Amino acid sequence: MLAGVQNGRSGVYSLVAWYGGHERSFTTARLTPQPNNAREFFATGIQTNNNVNFSKATDNYSFRASYSNLDVRGLLPNTGMNKNNFNVNTSLNLTEKLTVSTNVNYITNNLKGEIDDSYANATSGSFNQWFHRDLDMSIVKELRGLKTPTGIWASWNHQNPNTYDVNNQKNFYGAYYWYNPYTYSDLSPIITRNDRLFGNIGLSYKLSPSITINGTYRKQQNTTFTEQKYSSQLFESGVKTAGGNCPQCFGQYVTQNTFSNRDNFQGSLVYSKKIKNFQVDGDVGFDVFHQVTKSNGGFTNNGLNVPDLFTLTNSKLMQPL
Repeated sequence: MLAGVQNGRSGVYSLVAWYGGHERSFTTARLTPQPNNAREFFATGIQTNNNVNFSKATDNYSFRASYSNLDVRGLLPNTGMNKNNFNVNTSLNLTEKLTVSTNVNYITNNLKGEIDDSYANATSGSFNQWFHRDLDMSIVKELRGLKTPTGIWASWNHQNPNTYDVNNQKNFYGAYYWYNPYTYSDLSPIITRNDRLFGNIGLSYKLSPSITINGTYRKQQNTTFTEQKYSSQLFESGVKTAGGNCPQCFGQYVTQNTFSNRDNFQGSLVYSKKIKNFQVDGDVGFDVFHQVTKSNGGFTNNGLNVPDLFTLTNSKLMQPL
């Protein structure tokens, strides 16, 4: 992996060689260019889409119901999306003049993982700034679960051996600015769920061959839930990682809920008639609109009092009201 300390004979001690517990421990390695290592970090995205639907129609009614599922495996570790879509569409002639119709849709969307390639992000955000082209990404992935006996997660980047202190082993073994990107993903599960319900129900009455009265109720409702859990182990395994560019690296819990609902009540009177060579069309109507939007959420600050207890009241610093 990363060039470390020359041993005076052949090769160098890579930084992972200083961690025990794997076949490369305390061995030398050669510096070998890995021109595609950043590319190899990204997985092959896989997307599957399934759909089933039923429909039937007669002179007096029509009915259609469908269900579709979209499943996506993300390019980044521990990322993905699952989306479900339900739809029902019906129309029924109650009499020769009166028709009722409905269209109802319900969509759920579940997104997981941290998707962020901004500056200083512990995964792909480092590749074009502070990363190393001699890192073998297969080894980085292989060692994602490697710890020291004192519980410090191994990183591809830590300080020099002369910083080792038996009373402060984190200063040497801890990630120096940069974690193993796979380990970081394992220690920061994030979920976002979105539920959306929308549709309409309408009545149409043909008052005469040229006049139709319509009434429609429309609804759109959205709820979202987000939960981010950044393990306290990030702070316990990092040196100069937590701070301005990574406040979550102290260990952090973030949660948010949102709700929005809009209702429309619509009515119209439609006139349409052909008089000799002229087509006369006109309509008049109204729309009553009502909307409610609410949200609440919070996050911990400067770490968690009890490691990996993900509650807002476990914040080391409480947020001002």
